[in-house]
Amino acid sequence: MMAGDPTITLSPLMLTVGTIVASVAAAWGVMQATLKQVTREMQTVRHDLKNWQQAQQGVLMETLERVARIEGKLGV
Repeated sequence: MMAGDPTITLSPLMLTVGTIVASVAAAWGVMQATLKQVTREMQTVRHDLKNWQQAQQGVLMETLERVARIEGKLGV
């Protein structure tokens, strides 16, 4: 270094504050990404549950129709 060159020095307090700010920012980003992923997973589960309920409803209706046909043949 030449005499008179400006040097940048960070005090321990500034370094600590900077580290904390960077850590909080990183944690916030991870939290947001995790929240988005969980939201997507919940939407997928909700969609799958709706499909499953519709399939169950279809099976139930088919079973009731078969029972009605059998009862009709038996004259019940």
